[in-house]
Amino acid sequence: FAESNGTISAGNSDSYPIWVQGGTLNIKGEGTIKAEAAKYSMAVFATAGEVNIYGGEYYNAGEGSDLIYAKGTAKINIYGGYFKACEKQAGTDGTAEKYSVLNLHDGSKATASITVYGGSFYQFDPANNKSENPAISFVAEGYTSTLVGENYVVVEGTAVADTESFENALETAGVVSLVADVTTSKTANLLSGSTLDG
Repeated sequence: FAESNGTISAGNSDSYPIWVQGGTLNIKGEGTIKAEAAKYSMAVFATAGEVNIYGGEYYNAGEGSDLIYAKGTAKINIYGGYFKACEKQAGTDGTAEKYSVLNLHDGSKATASITVYGGSFYQFDPANNKSENPAISFVAEGYTSTLVGENYVVVEGTAVADTESFENALETAGVVSLVADVTTSKTANLLSGSTLDG
């Protein structure tokens, strides 16, 4: 791979800019990771070990594959970042649907995992991953995924993206996380033990 101006990219027949086969990798910062293969293009591919993603932007392009992929005994934890997978191209199944941003290898579902605690996912809901059969949630317990514009945003507690959900959340104990601007005339009386994260 090549690195310049905070961007790591890889592009050849198959492209895995970050391929983890053991140990622990922590990814922090605001850089960009791109997989630009002609065929399989995973920005992060882990077959063992642990990957912790705290930030950055992740993209892929190519004939197609999933953006973040766990196989074998790999554990991937996502705490933040922006994730956008490529569209399916002619030569796969001919549709223009998005590939999964997150995916577990079918034969590794008992041993590998992906857990999401934060981040923004373009046109992909990590709480309802339809690439798995049946669909599953990668979102950690106590966290929610909410659509804001074209992106699903994962936050702790109840995610609030509009006035109605904000006003309803005020009547629920726990963490209330603002993920979009809200205008309300209602007084914000939080229940005891609640936290407003804005």
